[in-house]
Amino acid sequence: IPGAAATFPGIEHRLEFVRTVRGISFYNDSAATIPDATVAAAMSFKDQVIVIAGGTDKELDFSVLSELKDRARKVYLLEGSASAKIADALHEAEVPFIGPFPSLKELMSSIMAEAGPGDIVLFSPGCTSFEMFLNEFDRGRRFKAMVEELPD
Repeated sequence: IPGAAATFPGIEHRLEFVRTVRGISFYNDSAATIPDATVAAAMSFKDQVIVIAGGTDKELDFSVLSELKDRARKVYLLEGSASAKIADALHEAEVPFIGPFPSLKELMSSIMAEAGPGDIVLFSPGCTSFEMFLNEFDRGRRFKAMVEELPD
């Protein structure tokens, strides 16, 4: 069907545009449960992004996150069993990061204090979510709800 792709709304939790608040665009990619998916999501934007990552360790190699060096302006880490491994990989690759944060609410407060118009915030954890959330869908819906509640 010609033009169908242009009207396709996308799939929930996969590079899903949530909303723009104070000029900051928020995307939910909570279905990204491996680091390669996080890198692919970040690479899909032409500009640098602020990445939210972290979660439960399932014994993956996080060295691929080195590819975020020129793509991520900063990575915000959520607390979880994978956080130390992610931090080590980011540090080794000289990718700026902050955290880990004990809650999504505290992490979002920090982002809102630093981000400005034109910034892109990409929630693409690169891990499973079982320590802080029920699953990746719960995680994505909570992120979206938090973004919806941000004041303009």
